[in-house]
Amino acid sequence: MRSTPGLSADPIFHDEEVIAVCSPTYLECHDAIGGPHDLLTRHTLLIVEDHFRDWLTWQHWFESLGFDWQEPAHSLRANSYQLLLHSALAGQGVILCWSKLLKDDITQGRLVKALPQTLPSIGTLSLLTPQHRHMSQPAQRFTQWLLHPPQPAAP
Repeated sequence: MRSTPGLSADPIFHDEEVIAVCSPTYLECHDAIGGPHDLLTRHTLLIVEDHFRDWLTWQHWFESLGFDWQEPAHSLRANSYQLLLHSALAGQGVILCWSKLLKDDITQGRLVKALPQTLPSIGTLSLLTPQHRHMSQPAQRFTQWLLHPPQPAAP
């Protein structure tokens, strides 16, 4: 990550993987996803429109894994990842996600891997905090919880 004057950056997830996911409902309502080409030709890709171009795109994902890219036959595009994530949860298509960021949704079965392929993330999700300000107690507790989450008790 680039350093930014006046901000400290604390990585939240290391060694993150990017995967294609959808809801089980999507798979129930559509034909099985037979592979990357099938995903492009017969399924709906949920695509983040980011004019800053610092977002991992479907094209980059396909090409980095050695697959040919073409514009998908069906897509839903928005400039909000959260909106598209809710669309994926509602069974409206397939989205790229970070496996650790959405671990609970995957573990609880709200999202499932659409394809077996994974791609190491090209970036790091970090918490940025101003260096010249004193953090409030709630902000300090949040930072502590985020960077050092409590571990579940052993059975």
